[in-house]
Amino acid sequence: MARQSNILVKEHQETEQFFNSGTALNRVLLEAPFYPRCSDNKTATLTRPRQYAIRVPYMQVNRTDMKSWLVFDLDHSNSLVWDDESLPAPNLLVRNRHSGHSHLYYAISSVCTSENARSKPIAFMNSIYKAVCLRLKADSNYSSGPVAKTPGHPWWSTTELHNN
Repeated sequence: MARQSNILVKEHQETEQFFNSGTALNRVLLEAPFYPRCSDNKTATLTRPRQYAIRVPYMQVNRTDMKSWLVFDLDHSNSLVWDDESLPAPNLLVRNRHSGHSHLYYAISSVCTSENARSKPIAFMNSIYKAVCLRLKADSNYSSGPVAKTPGHPWWSTTELHNN
C-alpha cells in the first residue's frame, strides 16, 4: 500500500505544474484537445482526457482545427540552436535526456485550420514555420505533430523559458 501511495504522490507532483495559472505548461493543458492522442510511443494510438494525456510521454498538443503551438523537432543535440541563429526563445524546450534531441515549443496566437478557415493566416503561419525550421535545422517533415514530446513528463528534461 505504501508503494502505491508513493506512486500517486509522485504522479500528482509531476502533473501539478500544469495547473499553475499563467505558465506555458498550463497553456499546453488548456489548448490541447479535450481527448488528445497520446501513448508511450510516437504512434500515439490512444485517445484519453487531457488530464490523463499529460502523464504519458507523447501527446497531441494542437487541436485538429486550431494550431496554438509551433513545435520544431530537432534531430541533433544542439537544443540551443535558436540562440545561435538569433531567433526568439521558445516557450518550452523538451529534450531527450539520452540523445539530446529535442522539441522546441513556440506559443502562437491560435490559427484556425479547419475547412472554414481563412487561407492567408494559414499560409503566413506555414511560411514562418518553414523559415524557422530551416534556421533551426529541424525536421521539415515533422510540421508540429500531430504528437509531440509531452512537456513535464519525467522521460524528458523540460525547461520553460518564458510564458508569453
